[in-house]
Amino acid sequence: MDNPKPLSTITVTDIKTELGNRVLTGLVRAGWVVEYAYPDNTIDKGIDFDAYTIAKDGERLEFEWTNWDEWQMRGSSAIVQAICADFGIAAHPVDLTTGPDSATRQVDHLRADRS
Repeated sequence: MDNPKPLSTITVTDIKTELGNRVLTGLVRAGWVVEYAYPDNTIDKGIDFDAYTIAKDGERLEFEWTNWDEWQMRGSSAIVQAICADFGIAAHPVDLTTGPDSATRQVDHLRADRS
C-alpha cells in the first residue's frame, strides 16, 4: 500500500480575530510584503470580510477574515505550522469526511483551538 504524498498547502481556520491580527501584523513587520489587500473602499471591509495575501522568499500566505468564522490562514505546510508554533496557535486536524473532495480536505485542513 502506497503512503499518501504530503500536501504542500494547509489551511488553519477559526483563529481568533485578535490573534490573527497579531500574526498578520507581526509577519509584515518581519519582512513579509502585502501583495493583496481587500480594498479599503469596499463597504464590508473589516465589518463582514477582509483578506490579505503576503509574500516573502518565494512563499505566499493567504489570510481571510469573516465576522462569523474569524481568521483563516492558508499556505505551505511547513510555513503555516512554523507560524502556528511561533504564535502559540494550537491547530488540530478537522474531520471532513463528507463531500466529493473529503479525502484531500481531511488532511489539509486544521482548526485552531479556540479555548
